[in-house]
Amino acid sequence: MADRIHVLREGTSENGNITLDLEQLLPPGSGFVKVNPDRSLTLETPSGGSGTGAPPFREILTVTATNALSQLSYTPRPNTVLLLHVRGKEHSTLAADFTVSGKTITIAPGGYQILPGWAVEAEYYTDETITAPTITSFAPTSASVGATVVITGTGFFGVQSLTIGGVAQTTYTVDSATQITVTLVAGAYPLTPSNVVVVTSSGTGSRAGFTYLDPTPTISALSTTLSAIGNTVVITGTNFTSVTAVRFGGVNAANFVVNSSTQITAVIADTGASGTVQVQTAFGTATSAQSVTLAQILAFPRAGQVMTANTTTLSGVTYTASGNANNAGQEPYQAFTLNASVFYFGVTAAGTEFLRLQASLRFKETTYTIFAPNVNTNHLPRTWVYEASNDGTTWVTLDSRTAQTLAANTQYDFPVTSNAGYYTQRRIRILATQAAGWPPALRLRFNP
Repeated sequence: MADRIHVLREGTSENGNITLDLEQLLPPGSGFVKVNPDRSLTLETPSGGSGTGAPPFREILTVTATNALSQLSYTPRPNTVLLLHVRGKEHSTLAADFTVSGKTITIAPGGYQILPGWAVEAEYYTDETITAPTITSFAPTSASVGATVVITGTGFFGVQSLTIGGVAQTTYTVDSATQITVTLVAGAYPLTPSNVVVVTSSGTGSRAGFTYLDPTPTISALSTTLSAIGNTVVITGTNFTSVTAVRFGGVNAANFVVNSSTQITAVIADTGASGTVQVQTAFGTATSAQSVTLAQILAFPRAGQVMTANTTTLSGVTYTASGNANNAGQEPYQAFTLNASVFYFGVTAAGTEFLRLQASLRFKETTYTIFAPNVNTNHLPRTWVYEASNDGTTWVTLDSRTAQTLAANTQYDFPVTSNAGYYTQRRIRILATQAAGWPPALRLRFNP
């Protein structure tokens, strides 16, 4: 501050100059006197105090590396003692423990060490004007944990702490005296607008208007409540960021993809169970209100599991059989019955014949069975390809057989030899029958 002192009388004159006894005007060490053009004197008392009644300026420093400290906020007054308080021990320039050049502190070599993480406080006098920080704006004004918030203002010297919504922030960078960048940490934020507060060695700056966005996930819908292992379920909700797990009936999904912050596509694992769906993130766990029931796809035909029409629903799963046969009594679904007197009977020449089954859920088999009906053996398959698909366009080979000799009224089990997986569609393409040109006849079973 500056106090103006007018000289009411002159003291002893020497060579035409005014002489004053300054000890009568100033307490020892309290400042300095400036003679103004109007012959008045200005008492300059520096910021940070100086001597009687004015304590020194104190600030907390950051240890950037071993024996390396962040710069001081202000320039210490020349020829004054600067103190460093390190873990309860005092060091000083007077003892030559360190030196100061401008605002930079250099630790004397061969002496004590200051290590990262230690608390260090500087104490000194300065002639610079000390100003408290101000916050003029911050952006964005609403954010969740992990988001970056940029704070703009003034006086960001010697920042000691930063809080948002009352939560101490530990991951921030003071970019300059006018900007701070902070990454929002987890904490108990209020769900109503709150304050951003910057505390420096010079004071406190605060600004209201920050809204915390709760990142806890929620589940609002499931694409289906009936599914099966190996099948995909689409989960809709909110805050699907930093997802660490998706569970069906308490069992981790085989895999999942976070399509967006509001959608996840997950595949039910082989060990999956019926029950609610859970989505776990770094910020909490959401549980669905609905449960997913897992249908058990059984090998059929079997007792209670036979198709009665080309489209038949069994245990909640819809199956559709198709092929290029059209004889009454030998429709495609007849290949999936228990009645030995009925079977699928193609009407076209071998080589173009196929029998296809499509299910509303994906399934996987380890083997498939061909039942050779009690017909002329010339109709029985000899060479074929067993395939799978999920879109009806792209087919993968699960097994292929060449020059097989089948007997009438006999069951044959064949293993899946490649591309085993979960698919909605299967087809068998008959490339040749036991006798050239004879349409094929067969019944079929897949064995999940």
